[in-house]
Amino acid sequence: LIFSRLVLLVQDVSHPYEVIRKQLSSSLIVMSHLGIPPSKIVYVLNKVDLADQDLINKTIKNLDIPNSVQSSAMISAKTGTNIESLLKILELKLFDN
Repeated sequence: LIFSRLVLLVQDVSHPYEVIRKQLSSSLIVMSHLGIPPSKIVYVLNKVDLADQDLINKTIKNLDIPNSVQSSAMISAKTGTNIESLLKILELKLFDN
């Protein structure tokens, strides 16, 4: 992972807030121990089709997930929602740097 140009941190946002918080915290601790800088992380918030949008926005705000165009994407792998946005983020991060 430390030699990767990008790391996709995929989080299921249909879980309750406390579960998401614990999973995200554990993942970020592991990445930190591996020496992966935050600038390499793209947060992929999956299963937006199963979660309330207001709840997702509160989760992003409360967990300090970067909500910039180049740092996170809210998708549904099942329905294809926002997959193009994720691909654009990956393209920008990989080829414009």
